[in-house]
Amino acid sequence: MTNPDVIVIGAGAAGLGAARRLAAARIAVRVIEARNRVGGRAWTAHAPSGLPIELGCAWLHSADENELCALALQNGLTIDKTRPPWRTQMNDVGFAVEDVLSLHDDAINTWGGTHGIRDRGLLESAAGAATNVALYDEAANIYDVAAAYAYQVAQNQPFLDGNKRAGVAAAAAFLFVNGIDLLDQEEDGESVLAKAMIDVAERRHSDPRRAFAAVLRRPSTAR
Repeated sequence: MTNPDVIVIGAGAAGLGAARRLAAARIAVRVIEARNRVGGRAWTAHAPSGLPIELGCAWLHSADENELCALALQNGLTIDKTRPPWRTQMNDVGFAVEDVLSLHDDAINTWGGTHGIRDRGLLESAAGAATNVALYDEAANIYDVAAAYAYQVAQNQPFLDGNKRAGVAAAAAFLFVNGIDLLDQEEDGESVLAKAMIDVAERRHSDPRRAFAAVLRRPSTAR
């Protein structure tokens, strides 16, 4: 084809879909792809044993209109139509902002102080910190994830008062829902967790989060 009516740049899902529809409408179309394969992010390689390995995307979004679904069915492949689990909490990795708000309210009611939030955006950032640690820090363990709550709430200061208490409460709650009871101890008449949280807030360690994770690991017991 020397003189196509339309040139589509990219042979990914969108490009292939556009080309198929143009061709169905009897419009001359040419697809140009820089790679030596088509499919874009959808890329299935095969191990020497023949086992398929997904090196690109692993999920077909908008499957009811994604052109790759039609291609898969035409090639005799089976499509898993299970609804996506995006609204389901996975492995108790993260709390919603409302959960942290509730933990803060409980801490204020128990130990006193001022209720109220100073900056919801900073709270949302703190609430998402543990999920980021769990997903992107390959060396992280459950105590590192819990410490991320305490550290980030203390650093972000999203509440008018009681930020350190809310941070410890969030860390303890996260450990609890994952089967670990956080047990505080005293040294020289002072709470170990309280002292460690002050150290975190004042950045007395080169890596405050990991330092607090080490403290959490000591006074805790798995259920």
